[in-house]
Amino acid sequence: MDAHHIFPQAQKFQSYFQKAGINIHDPKNLVWWERGAHRSAAGAYNNARSNFFRANPNGTGQQIQSFGESLMKQYGF
Repeated sequence: MDAHHIFPQAQKFQSYFQKAGINIHDPKNLVWWERGAHRSAAGAYNNARSNFFRANPNGTGQQIQSFGESLMKQYGF
């Protein structure tokens, strides 16, 4: 199992999370993800985030959180 940030640590996303008041390192925003799945799907997971922020450049904290929850269900963690 790998520790996984629900909200990616990639620098390109940080301004969105900060603007929305989301602390990506808060323990409530961390989950365990099976290692193989984590490593094989991380790129697609981050691409989904990129697409979300392109479509929602001013997303609220609630919108960002809800999208994170939908990704968790989609990727099974």
